[in-house]
Amino acid sequence: MPIRLKTTAIRSLLLLAALCLIVEAAIVDRAFYLRDLQAAQIVDQREARQAERHLSPFRDAAQSDVSSLIDFLDQSPLLSRCCTDAVAALKQSLKRPDLAGYAAAYNGLGQRMDAYLAEQQAAIDKTKASNQWLPLVLALTFGGVLFVAWLVLQRRFVQPIVRLQNAISRTGSQGPFDYESQADDPGEVADLASSFAALMSRLNSELAGRDLVLREAKDMVRRETQRLSGEVAQLFDESPLPIFTLDRLGKVVSWNRAIADLSDIPETEASGGTLPELALVSADTATFNGSLARVLDVGEAETLPVTLRRRDNANVVVSVHMVPRKVYGGEVVGVNCFGHEVGDGLVQAARAVEKQQTTHFSELASSAAHQLNQPLQKMRLYLANAQNRLRVQVLDRDVLTEKLRGVDEQLNLAAEIIEHLRDFGRPIEPLENGFQLATVVERCLDLSRGNLVDRGIRLSYENELREELASGHPLQVEKPLIALLNNAREAITDGASGHPQIKVSLGRRGPDAAQIVVADNGPGIATDSMKRIFEPFYTTRNESRHLGLGLAMSRTMIGELGGDIALETGGGWTTATVTIPLKECESGEPV
Repeated sequence: MPIRLKTTAIRSLLLLAALCLIVEAAIVDRAFYLRDLQAAQIVDQREARQAERHLSPFRDAAQSDVSSLIDFLDQSPLLSRCCTDAVAALKQSLKRPDLAGYAAAYNGLGQRMDAYLAEQQAAIDKTKASNQWLPLVLALTFGGVLFVAWLVLQRRFVQPIVRLQNAISRTGSQGPFDYESQADDPGEVADLASSFAALMSRLNSELAGRDLVLREAKDMVRRETQRLSGEVAQLFDESPLPIFTLDRLGKVVSWNRAIADLSDIPETEASGGTLPELALVSADTATFNGSLARVLDVGEAETLPVTLRRRDNANVVVSVHMVPRKVYGGEVVGVNCFGHEVGDGLVQAARAVEKQQTTHFSELASSAAHQLNQPLQKMRLYLANAQNRLRVQVLDRDVLTEKLRGVDEQLNLAAEIIEHLRDFGRPIEPLENGFQLATVVERCLDLSRGNLVDRGIRLSYENELREELASGHPLQVEKPLIALLNNAREAITDGASGHPQIKVSLGRRGPDAAQIVVADNGPGIATDSMKRIFEPFYTTRNESRHLGLGLAMSRTMIGELGGDIALETGGGWTTATVTIPLKECESGEPV
């Protein structure tokens, strides 16, 4: 692109410099002219005084050296310039020996020289008078030049640049780029405007394409989120346990098939109603409403038995475990209710067992929710990062692909967590080829880590196993291990000796068995309690939600695998050791 602006500026400066030189030359010429006049006047005055002294009729022997006087008259520059007639008259008087005639001619010469010198002085005075206006003329000249230069600069440079800047400033906030080039605009400004317009057009095209990619990514995430939400909804809807959800006003939000069959009220009729109005006997209304209010206000789970009134006038006793339903940020927005029908013959025992099971299930659901929150947060970060990448000038498709691949990985992780939660509630059937013990332990720790970290408990894990297999079903280890972790967490909550921490280790115990050790630095177990710790319904806590079934159920499930659980306390630590036989290969060696 030719530098027309630079060329124009250089030409303008050269023109201004030439004008300045012309004005300066005129001033110097006037000054030199005055100097020359004054110098010539000085010389003429000196020659005039010499002529007066040399030609004076009163000098000694004036008449005796006529030839020298004539030579002086001929050689004097001043006399040859101003006094030719007077010199001729003086020469004639020298030829006559008449002193009076010589004196008269001398006086005439003197008058002529005085008149000549007076003319010179008048010329000097006139020159001085004319020179006194030179500063004003110089100032006016420079002022005019600067004014014209300012006008040219404004019209040719400043105004086009200002219009271009205003058009750029209005771009985006007030509409598209709308710079209109004029005929006398500099070529560079017009080129910049064209380049900027082309750049904006290209950016708009790229942004449109990136917006399309981002919308597609958002649609994909939305579809996957809907799919996951559908799977979670299906999980609750197909659960064999009666499950329903209430909002803060106590109105039904969800109503699964089990509670619909148990109460003989379909979901379409239950939605928007309250449990006391729908199916609760009047005697249990106050108790249910009081528990509901406490769960909403305090945020702690409660369990209570209620009697449902069916349409066939048959009453059904249900043990309901109410768990606060929280959104991201911890705000309680409702209650999740997990129920179980209780028969007349084993009401108390069934209530206790169901309460223990729903407690474990709710704690597992809370841990799973915490685990689900992690991939969802990572997906939000990936999408936000991808959106920022789409705003940069150069689209890095590899980086964008990497972010979307990260979203897909987190979606798969969330799906695995939901699938595992679904498996946790299914009946236990031994796997034909067994299961890897290390994988099961790590999965239990992942599910429980969220609750532990939220309570400030440090969890450490050591594993010495590799691919060793155990017979049975993974849930026969997961459920007891999660119960042990919950007991350790609650013990630490009562008070820890130092920083709260739980240590879990997995290793071999002899050639054909493995052991899982769960240790916490809680207050420990008293000696009297240690003898009865595995008895059903025995608990060291007085809260209603602790029924003393966790360790008993855990020992039974581990026993079904051929293993055992042992507890010991001392030295500031309580240790639970789970022994599990390893699966043998065809040669009889442990796998």
